[in-house]
Amino acid sequence: MPQKRNIIKQKTIVSILALLLAGLVLACLYIWQISHRPAASHDQGQGISSGTQNGQSSDSSGTQEPGSPQPGDTKSNSGGEEATTLIAPYGDFISNHHPGANGSPLTEVSVCNTTPGASCQIFFTKGGIVRSLPEESTDRGGTAYWNKWTLEQYGLTAGSWQVKAVASLGNQTEATIDPLLLEVSP
Repeated sequence: MPQKRNIIKQKTIVSILALLLAGLVLACLYIWQISHRPAASHDQGQGISSGTQNGQSSDSSGTQEPGSPQPGDTKSNSGGEEATTLIAPYGDFISNHHPGANGSPLTEVSVCNTTPGASCQIFFTKGGIVRSLPEESTDRGGTAYWNKWTLEQYGLTAGSWQVKAVASLGNQTEATIDPLLLEVSP
């Protein structure tokens, strides 16, 4: 009888060790898969855009906050690396879609997320009028920022403006139209 108990104990221990080993292998495979998968593109892309700047300054109008990415905080491919697939832009293209309504501020913050090292630009269209924020390069995390800019600064007058972010990397271009309009109060 004691011999049977020892055999059952040994089988139980072996089974537990096998399960732990299997779990460890699965965890390692999961971590490897996450670290080696290509960047996923987002389904918000609206195709290629051929936006034009409206003569606005190409300098960033926002001030960098402490800890914010700084110009040149980008990654680029050297000649021997594989080409990177551009991710369609996503993010908070406009921090407030109803500026001036109910006393809300006319100051905006814009964020564009895409592939690290890409450039991003945000366009505003009303009728035949096109305005844009200056083109910015994304940081190592793939994010471009425009901090504390004003509607007046870029000629965004009263009315409904379509918002579109356009990202480019090499010869690749992706664009995303914000599902919400920028509604500027008179």
